[in-house]
Amino acid sequence: MGGDMEESIESAVLALERIQTIDPASISRTETLGKAFDFSESVSVLKKIIDFFKRIPSEGLMSIPDNLRASIENEANSTYSLYERVMSFNPVATANAAGERQGLMSEFSSRWRDVFNNLFPVVNYLTSLQTDIAAIEREAQASIAHVKSEAETFQAEMETMKSTAQRILTEVRAVAAEAGVSQQATYFGDESASHATEADTWQRYAVGTAIGLGIFAAVSVLAGKYFLVPEDTYQSIQLALSKVLIFSTIASMLFLCTRTLAAHRHNAVVNKHRQNALLTFNALAEAASSDQIRDVVLTHASACVFEPQDSGFSKAGQGNASQTAVEILPRLISPGKSES
Repeated sequence: MGGDMEESIESAVLALERIQTIDPASISRTETLGKAFDFSESVSVLKKIIDFFKRIPSEGLMSIPDNLRASIENEANSTYSLYERVMSFNPVATANAAGERQGLMSEFSSRWRDVFNNLFPVVNYLTSLQTDIAAIEREAQASIAHVKSEAETFQAEMETMKSTAQRILTEVRAVAAEAGVSQQATYFGDESASHATEADTWQRYAVGTAIGLGIFAAVSVLAGKYFLVPEDTYQSIQLALSKVLIFSTIASMLFLCTRTLAAHRHNAVVNKHRQNALLTFNALAEAASSDQIRDVVLTHASACVFEPQDSGFSKAGQGNASQTAVEILPRLISPGKSES
């Protein structure tokens, strides 16, 4: 049953496609038959018939009943049979060529009426069906275009949001880095203030010890002249040793006070220098002409935080080495610029 239906549809499709491919001008045959026996008057009629058949979509034949499909096939075969009779017409081979010619042209006129009357309902149905399908396709294409437009708009918005998020992230990182540097600078500022306070305390200790040493020296001179006069050599040696011991002890305390005072003063200055270096780091980094120079600035700013500095009690002698590194590193990183 299914095979017969497929054969019926295939047969109807072939008949329909055969009639749709006919060139209406081919039946004129003016060059072969001459003006007296040509069929130029039937060209327009045949064109109407072929245009009518072209309105029937081949894929639409599956959606109609068998009898209507058979009707389309019969009308197409009848039209093609008439077309073949016209194409094989030979006025020499017939006794009444003019009458036969006129009869063929009359058949074309009646063929047009029969085709139109018999197939108009089914053609109208298939045309409306094809129109509905075309409308559905247009709506689908419009929906696809709308979805595509929405997707492109969403993608553009996502790109904008991504760019904004990247910019905000960069700003947050910059602020975080600046806050981190400022936080380190605060630590060094507090340390500098602490050393300055200690230096003031030890300055008072040093001044008091120096005054005490001066008073003891004056008292020793006066006592030795008026009160503690040695009676023999043994007393003189004993008195001298006592004075030397007391003077050396007080002098050592004075030296320790002054040395501690100098160390606190030194550490206060060093930590203040570290604070100033970290506070000015961002300005120096932003003013750098290249990433290499910015890296050098970052390296030396980090050195202010992590590298050991002179304590005030010992001298490491690193100042000249650091200064040399600042001068040499840019030339090592950009040899072309230094050579030029």
